[in-house]
Amino acid sequence: ATEPTDATEPTEPTQPEPKVEADDDQKSAIQGQSTDDQLSMADKILQGVDEEAEKSKNNPKGLLTVTVVGATNVPKVDRNDESDPYVILKLPGLNDGAEQTPVIEDKTNPRWNSKHYLHVNNAFDDVLVFHLYDWNRIFAHKLIGKVAVPVCAVMSSKKITKQYDVVTVADVPKTDCKLEVVFSWMPTRK
Repeated sequence: ATEPTDATEPTEPTQPEPKVEADDDQKSAIQGQSTDDQLSMADKILQGVDEEAEKSKNNPKGLLTVTVVGATNVPKVDRNDESDPYVILKLPGLNDGAEQTPVIEDKTNPRWNSKHYLHVNNAFDDVLVFHLYDWNRIFAHKLIGKVAVPVCAVMSSKKITKQYDVVTVADVPKTDCKLEVVFSWMPTRK
């Protein structure tokens, strides 16, 4: 006969609680408060962390393919010539901060057909901004205008072609400047 043994149920390893630290502004706000007020503020900080984590779980990620096709009616901002336009694309989280089309010299209706692949981490929150510039050899490059496009507005598995009005900056002559862009979206796993 075998003797009974003391068998215990195996336990699953426990994960350590994630360390949450208050930033400097939150720390200074907590100091000098009563214990109850400090606990209340700590709960609010933790609640904010929970909300951010939940939001990031539900916010689609993906690859946004952007083709900057061209522009029409680019304002002349050079003294002697037409503009030498190019576009910088800015999206939160880009590795180098921006992507850029080539410069097209002396054109008011440039055609770039410049394709860019952008990794999007927060499709519902991110806004892709196109900055239209005039290239200059000697002086600083001049901002002509901008177009802002919420990523969620162009999330489609089919190609979407859009024309956007370029919002020109204050010291640039007003024209009916438009930017033509093609988008396609491919979701990635979370």
